[in-house]
Amino acid sequence: MAQLPLPGRPLEAQLSDADRLVLGDLPQPVVDLLARLDQHGHTAVLVGGCLRDLLRGVPPNDWDVATSAPPEAVAALFPGASWENRFGTVTVLEPIRIEVTTFRMEGGYRDRRRPDEVRWGSSIQEDLARRDFTMNAVAWRPVDLDARAGTLVDPFGGAEDLRAGLLRAVGRPERRFEEDALRLLRAVRFAACLDLRIDPSTEAAIQLLAPTVASVSGERVRNELLRILACRDAPSVAFVLMERLGLLPVLLGELAALRAIPQGKPLAGDALEHSLRTAAALPPSDPILRLAGLLHDLGKIATPDSILRKPGDLDADEEEVLRGHAELGYRLVEGLGVSPVDVWIRHHHEAWDGSGYPHGLAGDDIPLGSRIILVADAFDAMTTERAYRAGSSVEAAILELRRCCWTQFDARVVAALEQHLAEQPSPLAESA
Repeated sequence: MAQLPLPGRPLEAQLSDADRLVLGDLPQPVVDLLARLDQHGHTAVLVGGCLRDLLRGVPPNDWDVATSAPPEAVAALFPGASWENRFGTVTVLEPIRIEVTTFRMEGGYRDRRRPDEVRWGSSIQEDLARRDFTMNAVAWRPVDLDARAGTLVDPFGGAEDLRAGLLRAVGRPERRFEEDALRLLRAVRFAACLDLRIDPSTEAAIQLLAPTVASVSGERVRNELLRILACRDAPSVAFVLMERLGLLPVLLGELAALRAIPQGKPLAGDALEHSLRTAAALPPSDPILRLAGLLHDLGKIATPDSILRKPGDLDADEEEVLRGHAELGYRLVEGLGVSPVDVWIRHHHEAWDGSGYPHGLAGDDIPLGSRIILVADAFDAMTTERAYRAGSSVEAAILELRRCCWTQFDARVVAALEQHLAEQPSPLAESA
């Protein structure tokens, strides 16, 4: 019988459908809920993301249970539970949050988001067949709850795919993505955040159906992007993957347009690479700030190439045009509904002593997000290898940032960057 892996370590044993598995650290409230449903004659299984995380050796953030019980029966068993949707999900809040969803089957997806019809199912196998990826289509059926022992229900080989580091759609990939086009972006998030490679047939379906992601609402796209940005190492991996799969031009056309736009003679690479590195230099605990770092140079798509590629110094008029990218970036982001990102972008070239642009703000009058982006931007400029010299070491870059504190930079932000770097397993400069 396989045992749950130690925290931080994935399950090494090969598992398949009907194999026995002990989940030794299953929380007592989850055990009690499963037991209560069983006592009243209902099948109940652990399912979805929480089981996926347990198999990866990662403590789940959420707990999900699927059951044969109809939602009204679940709600009656757990006083205080809420049920306000047509998908059969009842949320039990005490003592921990657990979402309990009735087995279901779904009809067509004419709007590429919601099923046209939802019918309660009779088996967990039917329920798993409607899910997006094999690693999310695995369930654990309790056999002895006192011992935390049970069996895997894994008709699509999700546990083995997870062990092998493979992201694969359930059944025919085109059908899964036609049901909900957001799954195209979810595939990128899972691949980037969980360090998975995408199954070739699944990847081909993403590339084929990439244009359909335009049908997804801006709110859902924004939320998924923020989840990507909340992963530690995701920005560069995820957005380069989005570009390769054809999703980036559809979702963030202005960001995609930064590819091949020169960063200007002080910096190596193009403006897209620089934007990805700036986002990566910011803490994943603040995905809104990372989003601002990602989008801070969008305005450069309108800067004439003759200015960006000019070998000599810019004259006053050219300098004024170049400086206009901050204001244009503000206007491009203003309508995305991600305030205060737009304001932070507008002021990300303001200097602490008031010598910056576009409005000459100084000190604490500069939005904090703008001050942070300025430091991350400068850090990338110094640590990135250039055509005419190697990048500075992290230590040398920090010394230069300190030297410019209280003139160009907020010293408190520089100190926060130092602390952020000290907490990383490897220097950011190596991954830039």
